[in-house]
Amino acid sequence: MNDRIMITTADIGWAHINRVIAVAKELDLDGYELHFCLSRKNCVIARQNGFRNIYPTEETSWIENEYGVDVVKSLYNVLLPTNGRNSIIQKFVSQYRAIREYVHRINPKLLISDGSIPALRVSKRWNKDCIFITNTIRPSYPWYAQVATKVPQEMAERYMQAAREIIFADLPPNKTISLYNLGDSSKFDNLKFVGPFTDMRLPSGIRDGGFIYVMSSGTSENRKRFSRRITPILDRHCNQHGYTWKMTLGLSGGLMEKTDLHEIYGYVDSETHERFQKECGLVFHNGSHSICFRAISKEKRSLIVPTKHQVEQEANARRMQELGLGVCLEEKRLEQELPNAMEALNQRKAKYSSTLREFRECAERFDGLREAVEDIESFA
Repeated sequence: MNDRIMITTADIGWAHINRVIAVAKELDLDGYELHFCLSRKNCVIARQNGFRNIYPTEETSWIENEYGVDVVKSLYNVLLPTNGRNSIIQKFVSQYRAIREYVHRINPKLLISDGSIPALRVSKRWNKDCIFITNTIRPSYPWYAQVATKVPQEMAERYMQAAREIIFADLPPNKTISLYNLGDSSKFDNLKFVGPFTDMRLPSGIRDGGFIYVMSSGTSENRKRFSRRITPILDRHCNQHGYTWKMTLGLSGGLMEKTDLHEIYGYVDSETHERFQKECGLVFHNGSHSICFRAISKEKRSLIVPTKHQVEQEANARRMQELGLGVCLEEKRLEQELPNAMEALNQRKAKYSSTLREFRECAERFDGLREAVEDIESFA
């Protein structure tokens, strides 16, 4: 019996690799032979989680400047080398060839792709069943997202339609956090909303410890930049509102900086990370899909500052605010907007808490990870 499964992901951010690691752990327990085709940074994460059979591919990412994604250079880099980087098309071709080579060598029964379009192309071209995991199909907010991504998204959608199933790691449309990244779901007869992969059961030990917990996402450079940008602003306004704040960068090292107002950590273990989430009063983040659901799972109000021109985060931030789960702020105007946002969250604390509780209880009825694994195993 062929019980081999190959797993690939997109490279940008941490949500893709974290989702497939969670899926892989369940499949591993059920006895499947797993093979990973990942960027080098994600290869490290897979090894840290005890997996073997790991093969490297080229990494892709956007180009950033002081305030976020550099749209002009990133679009230029789609076709042409920029700042010493190969073009995105060159990288996609390289990824496609690597995945194709490993598929021919290993002959898996099933491909699992979390956001990897080259893997979808391999699946279609070489008639391999593929499960596509995602929380983004076609961005529709801000307005320029529709223009900038129109051609590549139309191509990607053709490949998605050929997948055995699209596992959308979010709630159905009336509650979807990724609503503005969904596009026209009626195009797909293979689309299934399984719910978030986050455990949405309310844990014990939830309290308001009077501090803000800052969780940034994206590349390591973006997290460092974000830390430098927000530190003086948060210090000033937390002092005025009686808060302190803590931040983890997801890098190496422990406590990097400590003052009366803040603590900045390069890395904390999962137990400490969970405790900070349970004990904070507010969560301050970029609008990453997984962080949005982690904040909701602890019924914590969100201050959301999306990375400029990172359209997925901007869309998630807008949706979180619409649903009454947090307040969206613009990074360039953070100094001006933060006092009013903190005031609003505190004055309407009871209303936000009620909305968060109702939303979390709705999400708790879904077990996204378990359902995704069961669907995968039905095809494997």
